[in-house]
Amino acid sequence: MAYEDQHHYAIYLFEQGFLEDAVRLMAEVVREEETAERWNDLASAQAGCGRYVEAERGYRRAIELGDPGGRATTNLAVVLVQTQQYAPAIPLLEQALKSAAQPDVEVLAKLLTLCHHRQTKPC
Repeated sequence: MAYEDQHHYAIYLFEQGFLEDAVRLMAEVVREEETAERWNDLASAQAGCGRYVEAERGYRRAIELGDPGGRATTNLAVVLVQTQQYAPAIPLLEQALKSAAQPDVEVLAKLLTLCHHRQTKPC
């Protein structure tokens, strides 16, 4: 199976909830050829498995490789919020808001407000 086909199949596995299988296949695809899209997808599968450290690394690598459309930036911001890293999430959320599609603007704005609130008042 060609690596592009494997990438699509890994996304299918992720969408069907077979997260561990998606991680394994996507890691193989990334080893074959690193792209921002592939790193973003691998990081998303890692996040789905609750592996936030690996997800953060993957999103950061996707950003290094160019992050077309800003998906990895947005996803990294969400992972940082999930792991209560509010201060570093703020500039990423602000950046994501600049290019976000309308359905995402409200959610990102709420996350940004949460970060500002939590940064000044610990849980």
